[in-house]
Amino acid sequence: MKKLKKYVVANDEIKKQNNFYKKNIIPIFIFVMVLAIMLSIGYAALNQNLSISGEAFLRVKEDVRITGIASSGSESEGYETYTPEYYKKSLKLYNTLPNAASKITYAGEISNTTSAKYKVSSVTVTSTNTNVECTSDLVENAVISPGKTTFYVVAKYKDGITVDQTNTDSVCNVNYEFDVYDFTPPTLTVRLVSQSDLNATFNIVVKDEDGGSGLSSSNIYKYCLSSSSTTSSGCTWRSYVSGSDFTDSAITDGTYYLLVYAVSDNAGNVSSGKANNGVYYSAISVQLYKRTTTFDYTGSEQIFTAPADGYYKLETWGAQGGTHSTSIGGYGGYSVGVVKLSQGQQLYINVGGTTDSSSGGYNGGGTGVNNIYGTGRGGGGATHISTSTGLLSAKSSQKDTILIVSGGGGGGASWTNGNQYYSGGSGGGISGVTGNKHTSGTTTTGGTQTSGGSFGRGDNGTSGWAGGAGSGYYGGTSGSSTAGAGGSGYIANSSLLTYDGVTKHMYCYNCTTSTADSTRTESNGTSSCTSETATTNCAKSGNGYSKITLIEIDSTLNLTPVINKKPTSIDVTINIENKTGSDLSSNNIYKYYVSTSETSLTGGNWNVYTPGTTFNIKKKSDIAYLWIYSISTEDGTINDSLSSSNTPYMVKKLDFILKSEFSYTGSEQIFTAPADGYYKLETWGAQGGTHSTSIGGYGGYSVGVVKLSQGQQLYINVGGTTDSSSGGYNGGGTGVNNIYGTGRGGGGATHISTSTGLLSAKSSQKDTILIVSGGGGGGASWTNGNQYYSGGSGGGISGVTGNKHTSGTTTTGGTQTSGGSFGRGDNGTSGWAGGAGSGYYGGTSGSSTAGAGGSGYIANSSLLTYDGVTKHMYCYNCTTSTADSTRTESNGTSSCNSETATADCAKAGAGYAKITLIKADSALNLIPTVNMKSTVANITVNIKNTTGSDLSSNNIYKYYISTSETSLVGGSWNDYTPGTAFTANGLNETKYLWLYSISTSNGTINDDLDNKDTPYMAETLVFVLSPEEYVYTGTAQTFIAPLTGTYEITLYGAKGGAGGLGLCSGGSGGAGGNGGYVKATVTLEANETYIVWVGGKGTDSSYGDTQLGTGGLSDGSTGVVGSGVSGGGGGGGGSTYFALGDTVYLRANGGGGGGGGADGGWYRNSSGSTTCGGCKNRNMGAAGARGGNGGGGTLGGSGAANTCQASGYAGSNGTYYINQSYSTLVESGSTGTGDGKAIIKHIS
Repeated sequence: MKKLKKYVVANDEIKKQNNFYKKNIIPIFIFVMVLAIMLSIGYAALNQNLSISGEAFLRVKEDVRITGIASSGSESEGYETYTPEYYKKSLKLYNTLPNAASKITYAGEISNTTSAKYKVSSVTVTSTNTNVECTSDLVENAVISPGKTTFYVVAKYKDGITVDQTNTDSVCNVNYEFDVYDFTPPTLTVRLVSQSDLNATFNIVVKDEDGGSGLSSSNIYKYCLSSSSTTSSGCTWRSYVSGSDFTDSAITDGTYYLLVYAVSDNAGNVSSGKANNGVYYSAISVQLYKRTTTFDYTGSEQIFTAPADGYYKLETWGAQGGTHSTSIGGYGGYSVGVVKLSQGQQLYINVGGTTDSSSGGYNGGGTGVNNIYGTGRGGGGATHISTSTGLLSAKSSQKDTILIVSGGGGGGASWTNGNQYYSGGSGGGISGVTGNKHTSGTTTTGGTQTSGGSFGRGDNGTSGWAGGAGSGYYGGTSGSSTAGAGGSGYIANSSLLTYDGVTKHMYCYNCTTSTADSTRTESNGTSSCTSETATTNCAKSGNGYSKITLIEIDSTLNLTPVINKKPTSIDVTINIENKTGSDLSSNNIYKYYVSTSETSLTGGNWNVYTPGTTFNIKKKSDIAYLWIYSISTEDGTINDSLSSSNTPYMVKKLDFILKSEFSYTGSEQIFTAPADGYYKLETWGAQGGTHSTSIGGYGGYSVGVVKLSQGQQLYINVGGTTDSSSGGYNGGGTGVNNIYGTGRGGGGATHISTSTGLLSAKSSQKDTILIVSGGGGGGASWTNGNQYYSGGSGGGISGVTGNKHTSGTTTTGGTQTSGGSFGRGDNGTSGWAGGAGSGYYGGTSGSSTAGAGGSGYIANSSLLTYDGVTKHMYCYNCTTSTADSTRTESNGTSSCNSETATADCAKAGAGYAKITLIKADSALNLIPTVNMKSTVANITVNIKNTTGSDLSSNNIYKYYISTSETSLVGGSWNDYTPGTAFTANGLNETKYLWLYSISTSNGTINDDLDNKDTPYMAETLVFVLSPEEYVYTGTAQTFIAPLTGTYEITLYGAKGGAGGLGLCSGGSGGAGGNGGYVKATVTLEANETYIVWVGGKGTDSSYGDTQLGTGGLSDGSTGVVGSGVSGGGGGGGGSTYFALGDTVYLRANGGGGGGGGADGGWYRNSSGSTTCGGCKNRNMGAAGARGGNGGGGTLGGSGAANTCQASGYAGSNGTYYINQSYSTLVESGSTGTGDGKAIIKHIS
């Protein structure tokens, strides 16, 4: 670097230099002289040769240091006071700045003699003059590359400083610290190379990716394979070499974790975000399992539990049939295929057994029979694997649980007297092999895929001597004088796959082959392919066998969106299924984008999501497309087999149209509205039955809109078609056939109703029918005459007439008021004829004719034309209409009939219905519910939100009770909780409830207001202190005084009950007395609780000696029982009183009960029976009973005297009681005529 130096010498500077020389010249002179003397003396002392031996050299240290500094320019007379000084990492800069604009710029040089980048780790700059600031452009974290780097330092006054001319000098002290430039941690990458059974091979690569600081010498390059992801207990730490494969083993099945130590570089960066290189962690997990599990014959069921999600190869060998001498038992078959299992899923294995007797082998082998002429051995058992427990023969109703079967061989049989030997047929394959037989023996058949001996069991020998048949999917047969046949194998379950080079198939010895996928069978008749050792593609001798091999762990990574439609939005949850054994990459991007395009990102923006957490997407159009970023694991597996990670891709088409579709089921279906809103209803009637070219009439189409509330239910009955004379579901008429012709049934109507039931059941509920599409008439054929007649189409204002023979009945389609029957098509009447189609009114039929179609219906006033949907009907080649209630369109061309439900098109096949939400009633309402009392209003503010959007988290839930309807006056804001009651108070005045408006997160404001978080008047509260009335309840009641003041209290006592009538035409009972009446004024205290008891009327007595009247509550007395056959007394009426605790303020007494009447006399006749004799034949009489006292002490009426037919006396009227300490009488009387009553009114 060229050093730059500029001297600015002014008069002042010359003066300063002169002063300097004057002050220092004498000391300098003395110092020089002394030095010269000392050198002379030293030279004299050392006047001899100086010898230096060895090598001398100059070593330049490799580092980063400052190698130069000089002024590169100045402004406004600023200059260097002295030459600037530089050291390895610091500077001293001497400055003179004469005025406020003075400035000096220094250019410095840093030399990096290493091959690595360095950084400035810190910068410290100070100035000896507090008014001067020094700044360096070499700042913290600046990069120093190898070679030379120029930097600048500027000295100048701080802004706004007034220069002190006596202090214009300063020294800038600048200090730098340098470190190796390395901000990137080293990487430690673990890869699973391979795995086999309990062994796994890994590869670990450690790199210092950036900065060049190098890996730390303190790193620990060790691993251990642990059964825990967090601790190394139980595992052994072993060394590894970066980039080299190594293998470790587990002892038992399970998930294992490769623990490694984090590594660091010389700059202190640590891999994997760990605190230091002494921390170990799980870098990768791996599932290690014994890959192959074998099952020998045990004579009982065995269970296999899948150790991991994955693909498993299933192999089974059936058992050989029993052998006698040279009568060889048939060999067992072999079957193989692959099944996908989930971890923990269980399979049930039954391994077939062979036999050396007549007994059948385990798992279905048939029994052999013996006699003195010959010997038969048992059949071999099948081997099968199933997802359910049990022997094969027990699974005839669980065939779908059987995964794989290998058939057992038939038992051999010997005619020992004739020295003839017959070998059993082999098992397995598409069908077992026939057993050899004596010339007079039974011809056997091997089990097949559908028949044989029995399902899962071989036949027993029947008589004489014979071998038992082998078991299989279907066992073989046996008989007499024969060896048993073999049972079949089975591989047809759809869960059994051809996968990863394993072709599912069967093998059997000398058997029938097959190339079909579900029965693929190979065979080899040579003896070289029979073995007692289980061998692939080879028949089995001896017991059966089974083997299950894990061929591929499901090590996939999948991103799966789960969709939940709402009325105006869709909830989406994106789940991650990671079966790779590797952790997810920390660099994955979890963002989604809702695009209007399937192929590009259009019309949206990226948003963050959390896997497994639901987010909501608002409807902007009927169709949108969900895009997300692909993700990966740390070992590089990319989700869903995509080619690159962190790349956007379209993952799900979003259909915001909320619709429910209803195919024909033969029963009623129910739709529940998910939200308030407008729903488009579409129905298609069913086609009538077709015979040859006698086409059934097509079903009609109807459409309209209905408004539904959330939770409201509609009942849908979808019409059925038919291929016989039976009528289709929901009212299709029946066709008739004879030897001359054929008639098919009519098609059923499709209808939607607000009430349950078939259309024909709704003649008295027509107002509940929303929409109907008529079914077509059934076709009819005069087969003898080779003439064919098509049915009339259904739907529209009226169905279409069916075609007919010249002598046939002329039919008519159903209309809006007539036809066959309401909701049902007519049946054919005689000969041959098609049934009529059903409809609002069904069509008619007859003889020698096709059926007519039924009508549609859209006239219900609830069915609307709305939002671009015009309610109307469509039918094929029918009458049209333009009236709103019967609007019908038609197209007679064949282009508009389809088995696929199509708008404005006739329907072939079964009917159909569709309900689509076209507009959700997306309102937000704040609904105050007010329960007004005299001085208190109980208020609950409820929120009704049908927008499909959540409420805003910023809503203000406060209320204000104002005395003004137009402004906030006289109150204060208070918090409320929606749905929870709060109170407001008032007295004979009107107040106003104000609330803050609220909104949803998508901006909808409640009740169509203009702005959110804005106060508005929501409800008027009218406080009127009304009289409170209490009636009889049978229990004490309370009154809480709202105010301290004077109250008018009116009480009515209860009336007494009437006395009973005497028997034998006896006297009448006396009337009950009226209850008392009292009105008084009383002073009451606010918020005090008073007791109000309202009396009950006394019960009337009936006639008869045991009848009496019950006293009215609370204190009416019960009447007296009548004597003999005289009348009982009526019950006394209860009093009504007002009290505070035990202190009664006033009371209206109850009326007394009426007395009972005397009887009319009676006697015993000659037979000893009791007979009323009237007064003149009086044998015995009795006085009437006394009535009960009324509440408060009112006397009951006396009973009648012991005089024939005398009447009882009336009860006394009730009076009153008043406590003058508290009450002032206003008026009184005896006017209580039933139960009591109390009225309390505030008057001042």
